[in-house]
Amino acid sequence: MALLAVLPLSGAVAGGFQTLPASAPVLGLGGAATAMSRDASAAWFNPGALGMLDSANVSFGLTGMRVGRIFRSATTQQNTTADAGFIASPYLYAALPLDSAKRLVVALAVNSPFAYDTQWPKDWEGRALLQRNRVRSLYVQPTVAYRISDRFSIGGGVMLVGADYLLERSAGEFDNASAKYDASGNGIGWNVGIKGRSGDAISFGISYRSAVKVEMSNGTATFSGIPSSQTFRYPASTGFGTTLHMPSQLAAGISIMVSEKLMLNFTFELTGWSDYDSLVVRYDNDVRPAERAGRKYQDAMAFRVGAEYQLKPSLAVRAGIYYDESPVRDQNITPDFPDANVFGGAVGLGYQATRHIRLDAAYTYGLSATRNARADATQLTTPAIGGQYRNNQHGGAVNLSYFF
Repeated sequence: MALLAVLPLSGAVAGGFQTLPASAPVLGLGGAATAMSRDASAAWFNPGALGMLDSANVSFGLTGMRVGRIFRSATTQQNTTADAGFIASPYLYAALPLDSAKRLVVALAVNSPFAYDTQWPKDWEGRALLQRNRVRSLYVQPTVAYRISDRFSIGGGVMLVGADYLLERSAGEFDNASAKYDASGNGIGWNVGIKGRSGDAISFGISYRSAVKVEMSNGTATFSGIPSSQTFRYPASTGFGTTLHMPSQLAAGISIMVSEKLMLNFTFELTGWSDYDSLVVRYDNDVRPAERAGRKYQDAMAFRVGAEYQLKPSLAVRAGIYYDESPVRDQNITPDFPDANVFGGAVGLGYQATRHIRLDAAYTYGLSATRNARADATQLTTPAIGGQYRNNQHGGAVNLSYFF
């Protein structure tokens, strides 16, 4: 949780509040990496692929993203633009073979796969619902993998998860009154993966990450600007608890070496968002009734295709496309996370500076479908608003890898 306090973790890109792939080489391929053994980032994308690495290596970098959101009110026909700052997320991967045959590999992955930060103007139409909502996560995953044969390896790890939650909105029906909710917590999960090869040209991979419940029992809710006659309903400060649900994910992929220079990757993902039924705020000592914010998410699919061409021995070019399905149903569109299906593309470069050092960079752009929210559609304790949401996102990543 101390790391969460200092790291500027990113906002969401698509497919619920899942962030950009935390690796510049993988981002340049549109996220298609389940069957690939390139560097220590396999600890996250498919731990089974670690057993196929050729050497120990460390890979670290930064992803950056800007998400634009515009709301057009069904009542006033006015447009409101959410604050879309550029936010960065660091990541780190390390892998080390423990035996001379490099069959047994231990690794560590540190990244932020789920996050968002939505900020609307203080005086906008939906201020009673939301002025700011932020979720940040930090995953620390120790991993071990074993190559059973030259064509098959398995791996798995434990996921130690920290997350924090922040919500700011106006309070009740009062002018200039505000509410702020702040909480943090921890959870634990696991993942497993396999990688196989059919000859020298075709590889396949399957990985699974479990869902994680992050229990937050130390939350603080503060209310300000409340008339003295109503402080019994809105105390100046009170504790609360809630639970954040980080989804499971199943991924399957194929990697094909079409020629000595051209590689094609395909990945399918199924993310288990349906575990996220609602967000319930439970106040300490029942000073206020529990508040339930309906989510009713459904499982969502993503399809990713990427290609890499070795232009020169030291230079590789990459490109990818992806379709990321939203888990948010039409009747549950809310201003905290007005998610939509996204179709996007990515490009990237990889430069082998020396025998030990590789530099990578990538850029992605995603265009979202328009989503319509109805004023009576959401299950919230405060009024919903009707209108249309439009989103788009730009993102990029840089990466440095060292091979021992």
